[in-house]
Amino acid sequence: MAFDPVQEPTLGIVGQTGLSPEAIAEGNIAFADVRFIRGAFKVYASQSLIDAQDPAQFNDGQIVYAEHEKALFRMDITPGFTTFNPFTVHPATKSSASFNWPNSIISASVVGSTMTFTKGDNSTFDVTLPSGGSGSADTGSLIATASVAGNTMTFTKGDGDTFSVALPGGDSFPYTGSALITGSLGVTGSISTTGDISSSGALFISASESSTVDKVALYDNTTGQLFYTASSAIGGGGSGSSINATGSLADASPGGVVNTITITDFDADVVVRYDAGNLNFIFGIPTPPTPSMNISGFITNKFNLELQTYTVTGNFGIGQYSLITGSLLSGSDVLELATGSETFLSRDFEDVTGEIAEKTYSLQLTSSNPATNEIDKQLEQQTLSLNKLNAGSPTNTFITTEVELGAASNKIEVGATGSIQFTGSKSSSDDNWTFVSMSATPGLDPFFTSANTSINANYNVRTSGIADNITFTSTANYDSATLNNPVVYNNRSDSDTFSRIRSLRFGAFSESDTASIENSLSTGDLGAFQAGGTIYKGTINPNNQTVSISHTTGKVEYIITDDASSYTLSAIEVSGNNFIGTFQHSVAGGSPQIINGYRVYKSSTPLGAANPISYLLKT
Repeated sequence: MAFDPVQEPTLGIVGQTGLSPEAIAEGNIAFADVRFIRGAFKVYASQSLIDAQDPAQFNDGQIVYAEHEKALFRMDITPGFTTFNPFTVHPATKSSASFNWPNSIISASVVGSTMTFTKGDNSTFDVTLPSGGSGSADTGSLIATASVAGNTMTFTKGDGDTFSVALPGGDSFPYTGSALITGSLGVTGSISTTGDISSSGALFISASESSTVDKVALYDNTTGQLFYTASSAIGGGGSGSSINATGSLADASPGGVVNTITITDFDADVVVRYDAGNLNFIFGIPTPPTPSMNISGFITNKFNLELQTYTVTGNFGIGQYSLITGSLLSGSDVLELATGSETFLSRDFEDVTGEIAEKTYSLQLTSSNPATNEIDKQLEQQTLSLNKLNAGSPTNTFITTEVELGAASNKIEVGATGSIQFTGSKSSSDDNWTFVSMSATPGLDPFFTSANTSINANYNVRTSGIADNITFTSTANYDSATLNNPVVYNNRSDSDTFSRIRSLRFGAFSESDTASIENSLSTGDLGAFQAGGTIYKGTINPNNQTVSISHTTGKVEYIITDDASSYTLSAIEVSGNNFIGTFQHSVAGGSPQIINGYRVYKSSTPLGAANPISYLLKT
C-alpha cells in the first residue's frame, strides 16, 4: 500500500460579493431580498409568523419586528447536533423574547420635581423639572409631551415652551461605551484596537497566500486565540521540516526527503494501523504474558494444627502486553486486585494453622495484545497441602559370634547352629511425632512389645530349621498427639534377613564313611563333613574356583555345589585335562546326585594318594 504526502493547509478568504458598476449606475436594482438574508433586520406581520419560520433563517441574537404586536423580538438559536449511541440527529431550535433597545426610553415617572426615566437595559436617569414659584400652581410649566430624536429628548411644557436633554450613549462615533450590533456593521476604513476582538459566530478574514513563508494559522478552542506558527511544528513540509530517511538494504538509495511511504509486507508479523491521524507500524509479535504463582515460607512437613507463616505471590510476567486486570484469589475469595501499574500481587499470612492453609490460590490475569487488541485471559493456580513426613525408621543391631561358621554379610550356612543376639532401637529423628512403644518379631519367635525406646531378643538359628532364611523385624510406634485433627498414627519398621546358603565343599573320605557324609547333607551336620573336608563358607558359585584335596590312597573324593543349574560343572580340570568323567557317579542315569539342594560330584572309585591334587572347576 502507499500513502500520499499530507498537503500543507492553506487559509484565506479571497474575493468579495457586490453589484457590478453598471448595476450601481442604474441605481434601482435590488441587491437581494431581505427576507432570505440571515442576520438582516426583518419585519413580520405577527409573532406567530416569526414562530413558524425555520431556525436556519435566523442568527443567534438577531432582532426582528412584529407589526401586530408592535414589538421587537430577540431570536435565540440552539444549533443542531448528532449523538452516536444511539445514532440520533437533533435539529436546530429557536425561541424568541420581547426586546427593547438598551438606550431606548421604555417608561417615565415623576416624584415631586424629579422625572425618572427607565431605558431598555433597565438602567435609569433623572431629570429635574423647572419649578413654578411659590403660591399658586403654574400648569403652564408642567411637561405635556416628550419626543426623542437620535440621542436627544425634547420636552414640551404646558405653555408650549420646549427644552432638550442629551441622552447617555448615542449612535455616533467615536464611541467610548459598549455597543450591541445585531445587524451588519460596514467599515470602509480600518479597525484598530488595543484590546481583544471576539465573536460568538463565525469570524471571517481574508489573507494573501505565500508559498515561501512556512507559517500556518492555528486556533485554540480553549482560549479562543487565533495565532500562527511554523508549519514544521505541526508536521508540515515547510522549510527545514522535511522527513528524511536512509535505506537499510544493500541496493537502497543513500537517503533523502520522504514523499511516499510504501509498505511491502511479506511477513504476517508486520501490522500497520491508522487511528485518528496516528500511523503506527508494528514489527514482530509482542511477547505474551507468562504468569506464575509462588508460595514461600509454607512448610508441608507439619501437622495440620501447627502454625504456619507464609506469602502467596502471583507474578504477572506481562511481557509486552497491556495489563487490563489482575486479581489474586483464595478459592473464590479475592485477596488482592491490581490497580494499574503492578507487576505482581501478594498476600502475607502469619500464624495460621495448616488445616486452614490447605486450599487453592489463583492468579487471574487479563491483558490485551498491543498489535491486534485481542484480549488474553490466563489463570495460574497452586494448591497448598500438607505432607507430613514419617518419623525415622528404627535400627537393628546383631551379635552373630555364636553362629556356626559365622554370619558374615547376613549369610548363614545351611545346617549351622548357634544363636543371634538382636536389638531394635527407635530413630533419634522423631520429626515431631510422639513415641508410643517398640515392638519386635525375631524370626519365628512371637511378637512382643516394650514401652522402652529399644527392644532385645536372643534367637536360636535352628528354630527356623536348617535351611530357611531368618528375618528380624523391629517397629517403632508413634502418634500425632495434639498436633493434628484427627489424631494420626505412624508405625516405622526395620527388617533384616539372614539368608541360608550352600557353600562350595570338597574333601576325601574312606569308602566306609561315604554313607554318613551324604546323610549329613540331609541333616545339616556341618561337623561330619569338616572332619575330612573343607567348606568354602560364602563361596557359592564354583566357576573358576580351585580346590586342593590331600588324602592317602583308597579315598573317595567329593566336590559338592549348590544344585542351581547355573552352578552345574562342565569341567574338573587338572593341568588342562578334564577329569569330570571320574566324578560321574552312576546314579539317576549317570548324573551327579542331588541331596537336599546339593549337587554331589563323587569319584566313582577310590583314588590313589593325592598330596595334594588341585582341580580347576568350570561351569
